[in-house]
Amino acid sequence: MQPFSLTKDFKHIQWGSTLWLALLRSLSSTVMWFFIALALQDDAAFSMLAFPVIYFAILLPAGLIASVLNDWGVPFVWFILLMASISIIVGDPLLWVINKIKPGIVPVEEYGFINFKLIIFVLDPIALPPPDSKPW
Repeated sequence: MQPFSLTKDFKHIQWGSTLWLALLRSLSSTVMWFFIALALQDDAAFSMLAFPVIYFAILLPAGLIASVLNDWGVPFVWFILLMASISIIVGDPLLWVINKIKPGIVPVEEYGFINFKLIIFVLDPIALPPPDSKPW
């Protein structure tokens, strides 16, 4: 199976499910960052509640641009994506637990405990080749 490429697989992306997953990830990260800030007795803990807005206004568009640049072969863009993804990774375990308790909320078949991706694209399953098919 070919690795995901935003420019090549753009037509197979289910944008509604992708944005739903991004919203779930940002909300679970918000909860985790908020409780981390409260545990550290940070005075700015309530500013963490703005994380979904920051994610959708800044991180998500920057991630889409960086994904295209990565497809074009621009060096070290993957490192920028990895550094930005750390802000969203913190909520993945909570979302993983929610997915185990109530399957179907998360629009992917197997949601990982930790996902080192800033954006997880949900693809149309019909467009994907069967797992046992040969790529040649």
